[in-house]
Amino acid sequence: MKVAVDVTPILPGGEGGGAKQLVLELLKGLGMRQGSEKYILLTSDKNHNVFAEFEKLGMKRICIVRTEINTKPSIWNRILNRFKREFYTYRFPGILKREGVSLLFCPMTAPSFCEAGIPTVSLVYDLQHVFYPYFFTEEELAHRNNFYNQLENKADFIICISSFTRDTVIEKLQIPPERVISIPICVHNRLNRPGKDIMLDTLRKYKLQEMKYFIYPANFWPHKNHKMLLTAFNIFSHNCAEHDFHLVFTGATIDDNARVIEDAVKQMAIADKVHLLGYLSEEELASIWSGAYSLIFPSLFEGFGIPLLEAMFFEKPILCSNSTSLPEVGGDAVIYFDPRRPDEIAAAMESILIDKRLYDTLVLKGKERIEKFSFEHMVDNYMSVFNDVSLVDNKKDYYDIHGIYGDGWAGKAILISFGASNSLRLMDLELFMPDWHPKLNGNIIVKFNGNNLKKYCINRGETIKIQKELPQKGGSMQLDISSVFIPDNGDVRALTLMVNNLVIKDKEDFNNIIYNHGE
Repeated sequence: MKVAVDVTPILPGGEGGGAKQLVLELLKGLGMRQGSEKYILLTSDKNHNVFAEFEKLGMKRICIVRTEINTKPSIWNRILNRFKREFYTYRFPGILKREGVSLLFCPMTAPSFCEAGIPTVSLVYDLQHVFYPYFFTEEELAHRNNFYNQLENKADFIICISSFTRDTVIEKLQIPPERVISIPICVHNRLNRPGKDIMLDTLRKYKLQEMKYFIYPANFWPHKNHKMLLTAFNIFSHNCAEHDFHLVFTGATIDDNARVIEDAVKQMAIADKVHLLGYLSEEELASIWSGAYSLIFPSLFEGFGIPLLEAMFFEKPILCSNSTSLPEVGGDAVIYFDPRRPDEIAAAMESILIDKRLYDTLVLKGKERIEKFSFEHMVDNYMSVFNDVSLVDNKKDYYDIHGIYGDGWAGKAILISFGASNSLRLMDLELFMPDWHPKLNGNIIVKFNGNNLKKYCINRGETIKIQKELPQKGGSMQLDISSVFIPDNGDVRALTLMVNNLVIKDKEDFNNIIYNHGE
């Protein structure tokens, strides 16, 4: 079995949060366990080097996405921002079939590069945008809604990181329960317990030596609820003024959110007690965990909650929000609170300060509960899903287009993939070469399921209409276009022809439009 893994959305650094941690650790587990299985990592030019280490595990890397960056300010570039989600070049259309792939795994959810006839498994972390849409921009909401809507038609099977997420996927996306499974995240073992010298060096570096502190490891996203925690910590500090307790934040800064937190710290006059360490290496993070008094986790929304297992691993008590998936992970090894009530959060912090027996009981229960979460078992479950789904006869009726930008321009190649259908279908494609085009003419080579089908020639000012009956079993059509030019107005895309029309109709009823690109 050959599995392609789409890691193109993953960025270097800490912006990926727990999702990136899961993907990296899962790939290591799959690579170390592989027998007859082979893995191909589909990367982008932004992260290709990040995944170089996996070639030592026998995994192959193929960079399939080249991001095109505008460096010259212009009106044209501002217009392009409307289409920036599509502003990339897909370098190898049809690569899954050419590489003999048995299954496509999409660990960052979006089934962007699925191909007809190849089963697809998507991993879903949460549907936070459905519950908290105001935490997202209009563009982010549109992007999320777009790829989540694709799951029903393009994903043969969906893995969720918790039962909570599975339930919401079934309810909100109307996915049949038999196509959705939950596999808990078990990546806490990646953090090695540091030696005493290493731990002390790290604590000195961040001026935390001999301090008692609560730790909150989370990127500065709005749903992580940092400001509410600061309010609660301020209450706690006043109630327990005789104790010198501190609060440590770790995690990547996202946009301006970290600055908002810094401003709040100053306004509350607690800057001497709150430490923003930023994104840490795993060695440093392990040391900060080792020196912590307790985990405080006030998140409003979690698909899972990796830090709960990390706290259990480092034998720290857990004070945690009672929302979403967190009780499922924490079980009875946690003191829960309402994350919207700062007084409850402060009371939870005070409870383990004044009651040493409660502190020790939580640590003991955490050590027992973490035994339920096994990295090896997690990897086995993923491999089992891959094996089962790879045997599925993929016959989904879907349509996927690569190589056409949002403004109607085509790149060097257009790939049109389509699933199986009970209907007879006819595709109409209309390409136009403007009379001001820098090239006098160009060629269009049409390939169907990898085989050359026909060659067209086009001149300035001309329109070419291509019509093709689509087989019921599904397949793909690729158009390689030679009239390539790069505009001189700051746009760095390699463009060819304009796409006036791309429609798929029911062959027996032309009024029945099955698919209309751009609508």
